[in-house]
Amino acid sequence: MTDIIIDLESADLSEATLATASITFTPLNWNIAQTVLLNAVDELLVDGTQTVSITASVNAASDPAFTALASQTVTVTVADDDIPGFTLSALSGTLTEGSSQTVSFTVVLDARPTTDVMISSTISPTDEISASTTLVTFTNVNWNIPQSITLIFFR
Repeated sequence: MTDIIIDLESADLSEATLATASITFTPLNWNIAQTVLLNAVDELLVDGTQTVSITASVNAASDPAFTALASQTVTVTVADDDIPGFTLSALSGTLTEGSSQTVSFTVVLDARPTTDVMISSTISPTDEISASTTLVTFTNVNWNIPQSITLIFFR
């Protein structure tokens, strides 16, 4: 009997990778279970729990008695640790009663979204305050770049 090499493959490397691409059984360890280590990928994407298939196949260089065996697949569940949310910065600047002035703050998402996220703001009272914008849009590309909103106070 020669060595039996089992090749391992993750169906979704963006969610789970393998610590090793194969395991080998020899005439000395053929009856001893081997541990396969998986690594969950922290992709910073809010995509919920994912299911990933891991396939084990006998390598063609293995003992010929084993090379015709069918591949086998196991399913792994990868829990998402990315939580949707956004963060507002503190206001920049100081307001003084009786004068027109501007202050600003930024908003940024806490995790990468799978689709565009629009955050709107409401300004009140409108006879004393206006804003540079009341809607900011984040994509999966600019999600971590703070967007500024400037408030204009007038008296």
